[in-house]
Amino acid sequence: MKELDFDPDLNKFTFRFPYEAGLIEDIKALIPGRGYIAERKLWTAPVTEVTNIVTIATKHSFQYTARAYESIRNITSTTETNYKGSVAATAEIEVAGLVGELRPFQKAGVVYASQNKQVIIADEMGLGKTVQAIATIQHLNAYPCLVICPASLKLNWQREINKWLPDKEVWIMDSPFEPKDPGAFPDFCIINYDRLTKFENIIENMGFIGLVCDESHYLKNGSAKRTRATKAIAKQTPVRLLLTGTPVLNQPYELVSQLQIIDKLDEFGGWKQFTDRYCGQRDQWGSFRRGSARNLDELNRKLRQACFIRREKKDVLTELPEKQRVVTPINITNRKEYEKAEQNLIHFIYEKVLSETHDLTLALDKADKARRAEIIVGITTLKKVAALGKLDAAVEWLETFKETGEKLVIFAHHKEIINKIVEKFPGIPQITGDTPTGKRQQYVDAFQNNPDVQFIILNMQAGGVGLTLTAASNVLFLELGWTPAAHDQAEDRCHRIGQHDNVTAHYLLGEQTIDEDIYGIIQQKRSVINKITGDTNEVKTELGVINEVLGRLIKKKQ
Repeated sequence: MKELDFDPDLNKFTFRFPYEAGLIEDIKALIPGRGYIAERKLWTAPVTEVTNIVTIATKHSFQYTARAYESIRNITSTTETNYKGSVAATAEIEVAGLVGELRPFQKAGVVYASQNKQVIIADEMGLGKTVQAIATIQHLNAYPCLVICPASLKLNWQREINKWLPDKEVWIMDSPFEPKDPGAFPDFCIINYDRLTKFENIIENMGFIGLVCDESHYLKNGSAKRTRATKAIAKQTPVRLLLTGTPVLNQPYELVSQLQIIDKLDEFGGWKQFTDRYCGQRDQWGSFRRGSARNLDELNRKLRQACFIRREKKDVLTELPEKQRVVTPINITNRKEYEKAEQNLIHFIYEKVLSETHDLTLALDKADKARRAEIIVGITTLKKVAALGKLDAAVEWLETFKETGEKLVIFAHHKEIINKIVEKFPGIPQITGDTPTGKRQQYVDAFQNNPDVQFIILNMQAGGVGLTLTAASNVLFLELGWTPAAHDQAEDRCHRIGQHDNVTAHYLLGEQTIDEDIYGIIQQKRSVINKITGDTNEVKTELGVINEVLGRLIKKKQ
């Protein structure tokens, strides 16, 4: 008798039959991840191989147990639903308590993640993986929730949670926290990968229901401390969401530890079967060769059927605005230096500008050119100190972006900032006021046409106008200009004729620094003025922003 059954303890199908060489050959040929249990005299097959299981069972006239039949029906229905959901651009779902409206493709992501609960959300950068995770946690009521992310993204997570779920308590786990209710844990705890071991005892006792690992490719090394700590946390956590725009950087083996964290590797037959089937050749030391891979179409299909959702900008372009801006707050590393520079500027304003009148606008209007120049120097110094304090986080952000393989246009202002970025990423072309005209076009051509040139960095004055950089659909601002027009023009180096993708402008802003004031005022002005076209208007707008920034600065310190 030949019997096909399903073993819920193994979560695998089982073939039981008298010895038959041809049947065994078919099982070995058609079912990756098959196994043989000698003491029970049966073959096992992972649930991801339902199609091949049915093919073999039909060809060799197996009888189905009721459990096998029901499992096949349920798994087939689930895998079909999952595959469609993994590429869906729209869905209907309402998330109670969420402030704001999700885009249709983001709703589809929430539906997929809510149905499967342990997934990798691998949408392309700029499609809102963060808000999809927040909405999923809320929809499933998976509280308390632990968010693990790179250090540079902790404040951004706090800001996004406060924006979408303002009633939820959030604790960044490097600062004191006082809950509203004594003894209660916050709804969201945010920690960076490098601090996991420091808070290990606290985390073990917090009873997390939800776990979000942002930029989960940080966990590709299964032997790293951060990966081992994350696996230990995940075992106790029913809802697990891994977010990354680059789940595989070089080879399928990088998926192994991520699949283990969401408890899905066994569905691919376990470590050995996964690596044998998809990871290609090993080198002389036993490691898988860089770029070595096989059966990738099959792997993609099975991932989508089990635990993986990915959409690209081109797939959901109609659902996006033609140009979007993303703000990431950064905790600067030189806070004392910044506060000293800020105090020096405020002291100068009180001593030299407000000595005759306390009306700041009037005083600034009456200030002579020399004094106004001193004010601008003071503000420029403050901007530079803030930019220097963001450098570590900016480098981390750039290293993460680099792994996407996409091109990026970077804007800064000070030579020192530009030079430090070039030191960290040698060889990237730079365009500043010192760059000869002939070299500028050479650098632009290299960026536009050479796939190996991924970044270009420009001074906003020298590179903010007149250049076409449509090879990129992402722009990063490390420092800010003074007017909406300056930023619009810089963004439009990418957003112009010849661009086929949605353009995303990323702004790294120093938290509680002049960055936030400048950006806020520019956004206000963008909504009430037309695009600036003349030098006179440009100068007036710049001075207006400077006046408002000084006003905010002094008001905060009074």
